[in-house]
Amino acid sequence: MDTFDAKKDSSFKIGVNSIVLCLISMLFAVDVLGGPLRLYLSSIGFESIIYIPKVLCLSFIVYTISRTRINKALFYCLFLIALYSIIAVIHKIEIFQILFTLIIILPLLFGIVSAPYLYGKQNIFVFMIAAMFIVTVSGVCINIFIDFPWQGLSYNMQGLEVEGTREWTTFGLKRVAGFTRLSAGAAFYIVTCALFLISYSSSWSYRIIIILFGFPAVLATTNKAAIVGFVIGIGSLLLDRCPRMRSLLVYALAATVMLLPLSTLARNYDIDLRDPVGIFLLTSFEDRLIHTWPDFMGAVSTFANPVTGVGFGAIGTASKYGFNASHEVFTFADNFALYLYGCFGILVVVLFYYLAHVTCLMFRSKVMFQLSLAPVMVAIFAISITTDIIESQVLAFMMGIIVSSEVNTV
Repeated sequence: MDTFDAKKDSSFKIGVNSIVLCLISMLFAVDVLGGPLRLYLSSIGFESIIYIPKVLCLSFIVYTISRTRINKALFYCLFLIALYSIIAVIHKIEIFQILFTLIIILPLLFGIVSAPYLYGKQNIFVFMIAAMFIVTVSGVCINIFIDFPWQGLSYNMQGLEVEGTREWTTFGLKRVAGFTRLSAGAAFYIVTCALFLISYSSSWSYRIIIILFGFPAVLATTNKAAIVGFVIGIGSLLLDRCPRMRSLLVYALAATVMLLPLSTLARNYDIDLRDPVGIFLLTSFEDRLIHTWPDFMGAVSTFANPVTGVGFGAIGTASKYGFNASHEVFTFADNFALYLYGCFGILVVVLFYYLAHVTCLMFRSKVMFQLSLAPVMVAIFAISITTDIIESQVLAFMMGIIVSSEVNTV
């Protein structure tokens, strides 16, 4: 009888591993190939199919919670969401916004849930990461010379106009997105996949090839946060013989993400932008220092509580639906620490310390899969300085795996 139960549990585990890998491949396929898929599906009236992978991921999360003992990381995450959803309601945030935000962060929750099932299938997961890297880099390289038909695509879905892909330029320079919806999305996929593969591979030839193809592709997207993240992520790998320096780098990055926006309350920044290079590189950053970040923090104090924040569901894309015009400042924070501050108040300090602590632990891990995720988290910290990374599917998913790197149960 005992032998039968063990075999049954083993077959269940194998089956769930395969399901998780299928869901991951679907989730990323509709994102990496978001441009052509949305163009084709919208042309035949089936554009809503693009959301099926997220629905399946949500179903898997619910199934896992009901079928097995809940992952401790997921338990704490859901507890925070529930608690700060109540705070959001107190601050008159609509239920629809809370549910909409929950859908947005599904890749994060799915990453937390799926992490334990990947350790028996590392090779397949690595193959998927490599495939995403090749497809995204190829799309960007082709897009440099050829304009795709899905660029600038928009379509109506149940009476709402949806931006299928974004076509835009910076000072006349085209921001290349390849097969993805956004140039930033393409950049984040390339950086994430490249750093994971560079760390996982033991071949210097493969590492050099990845850098030679990956870095120019990131440059083509003109996403400065991704470029910086790529460079700092590579730098963290070069500090392999200096673990203390690497830990210092991780904690310094985490502190920078939090303190840089906070500094705008005590200092008025004025960057000299007279030369073309400075204008190209720092115009958007100056706007964050002068307007976006101080306005955001001021709005949190005005409309809610600076200690608790506004609550879960109030910040990000969801704020477009339900907020009145005076709350438009919450549509984006352009900084992950500010995003979390808006949702969870001063608890952001604890959350960022935890992320930095987990990253340092992963750098010391003897498991190659975990070790390969560490430089990805370093890049995420760097990108977080000017990006609400929770709304990036690949960054949120990878962060979910990292948070759940040590699988505990409650």
